Amino acid sequence: MDSISVIIPTYNSGLDLTEAVESALAQTYAPVEIIVIDDGSTDDTEEICARFPAPVRYLKQPKTGVAAARNRAVREAKGTWIAYQDADDIAEPTRLETQMAVLKTFPHVRWCFGNGSVMDPDGRTIPGTSLRSLVPVFKEMGLAEEEFFALDLQAHTVEAAGKRHSVFTGDMFRLLFLGSVVFPSATVIARDFMLEVGPFDEQFRVASDTEFFHRAAAKAPVAFIATPLFRCRRGHGTNLTGARDSTRLILTGLESQRRAAALRPLTDAEAETVRVGRQRIYERLAYAHLTVYRPREARDAMRRAYAEGAPRSAHNLFVSAAACLPAPLLRLAHLLKRLPG
Repeated sequence: MDSISVIIPTYNSGLDLTEAVESALAQTYAPVEIIVIDDGSTDDTEEICARFPAPVRYLKQPKTGVAAARNRAVREAKGTWIAYQDADDIAEPTRLETQMAVLKTFPHVRWCFGNGSVMDPDGRTIPGTSLRSLVPVFKEMGLAEEEFFALDLQAHTVEAAGKRHSVFTGDMFRLLFLGSVVFPSATVIARDFMLEVGPFDEQFRVASDTEFFHRAAAKAPVAFIATPLFRCRRGHGTNLTGARDSTRLILTGLESQRRAAALRPLTDAEAETVRVGRQRIYERLAYAHLTVYRPREARDAMRRAYAEGAPRSAHNLFVSAAACLPAPLLRLAHLLKRLPG
């Protein structure tokens, strides 16, 4: 049986870490090890991990970022497959069983990821949520997850873990220019393929996974499983990245796209998608600057979005108009909007 190393990077996530590790231990396809890689936590993370027996392994390093944490854990891993999980997310019990069945069905696929749902800070699943609730591109394009992946990937049905699963396989390189849609907590990747792709770029302090997965997509086909395989926690701010990092995340996405466009020769369709992707990133960046009262930066981002062909939609015209206000007026407008009645 193929062996799996589950890698859980963490930083001061003791509040949620127990549930995350327990969900990895409860898998119907048992991992050979669960590596909790502590990126310089100052809370009770070490004490929490000491309560777990093997196959849980605890590693600690000075705080150097999630990319460095994942890279070190991969170097230490024993499994032939790597399954990533964030410290505040919960894996569904059949997550690994389902993913390994899909990977066995499509041996040319070197990595796969799945859908997810959203839970509140107390771990209660929010009904009706999915990746569409977490990823802007689905709403921007007015598509469900399966419709989005069907644009470039081939649809299949796979029996796994007592259920029928919709699975999409193929070259996802072009689609990733439209937006980052891969969550580490839903990803399994062959360890030898990961070494071929190269490590997470440790210069990226946020969203290093965005750049890494685009590199992976440039090299090998992927499988997307439409079934929710994990629950993503939102709300209390212990995530590795939070709302305060939104402009940094968006700028990282822009740099990731620039790098990805140089990974292989682009077809005409891919080149056009690169342009559309840049346009949407600048639109998101303008709005993000506006929400933190930086009108000059918002105006600059909207100018760039229009230069890339952004439409004069109601939303874009609103952002453009609001970006002409001085920062004190933006703050006042925000306060007035929050007043009751």
